[in-house]
Amino acid sequence: MTYFRFHLYFNAPVLVALLLCPAARAWDGGRLTAAAILLVIVYAFTTPWDNVAVARGMWGFPPGKYWRRLGYLPVEEYLFFGLQSVEVMLLVNVLAGLGWAGAAWAVPSLKSPAVLGPLAAVVAVWFAVGGIWRRRPARFNYAWHLFFWFSPIILAQWIVGWKILLPNCLLVVVPTLLIGAWLSAADFLAVRAGLWFFDDRQVTGFKFGGRLPWEEVAFFHLTSLLVAQSYVLLAELAR
Repeated sequence: MTYFRFHLYFNAPVLVALLLCPAARAWDGGRLTAAAILLVIVYAFTTPWDNVAVARGMWGFPPGKYWRRLGYLPVEEYLFFGLQSVEVMLLVNVLAGLGWAGAAWAVPSLKSPAVLGPLAAVVAVWFAVGGIWRRRPARFNYAWHLFFWFSPIILAQWIVGWKILLPNCLLVVVPTLLIGAWLSAADFLAVRAGLWFFDDRQVTGFKFGGRLPWEEVAFFHLTSLLVAQSYVLLAELAR
């Protein structure tokens, strides 16, 4: 197996299945604009985040399993960012077309003290924790790199847009669980096939099936969660 074939085996069928659902092609109500904006954000955030992780040896890609690199990452890795995001957004569209969407309670106001106060608290805690854990044990590196950078964004979005996200929680939770679980299972097979590897010194130790670090499973679910809720928020704000 190569990384490109991984996409053919595991991502292409999901995309085709979702695209065959009529609801997945309904890009009205600002959803197409939201999708375009979100893809730009995904690449702007994930590209440096992933490159830094590979540069620090948290995970890597053996020669012969990919086409070529841009920076520290295979081209197929950049393709993965977009494929996962599109899969999540298409599934959100499908569920919305099936009537799972709820009406937003209100459009958030960033000037409200009820928003600014909690946001300031999240930022303060983020800086404080970052300073305290700067000399963390190496085995927490992957978990730290994941939760330190993703958790504040997820929390901030709920603080700002909970009146949109809560009525649409099924559009957030279901794609998170389904896409997260599918990619985790695919990743287990990919690790067994030697498509990529993890530095055992930079993961806490527990591995599903003795191969897949729990941090990797958390990664697929957190990224799916972030894409799903970002898409729901942006689509509502773009209406």
